[in-house]
Amino acid sequence: MSDTTVQDCICCQIENDCINGLCQSCNDYNYKLQKQSDFLTLSLLQEKNKVAALRKKVTAQKAYIEEIEA
Repeated sequence: MSDTTVQDCICCQIENDCINGLCQSCNDYNYKLQKQSDFLTLSLLQEKNKVAALRKKVTAQKAYIEEIEA
């Protein structure tokens, strides 16, 4: 696959499985972790947007109540 020797491989000692110093199973695992991280980051951003929208709504309702009470 590459000119990386088995001894250079960080995660495993399987011949012909090294790619850029990591065995293929490690590359697959890192890919899955990155995808999971991307999903969680997107979910967090969506939740932050929901919170921001709720804050705006509460602020508007507060202003409306203060206007009525005045």
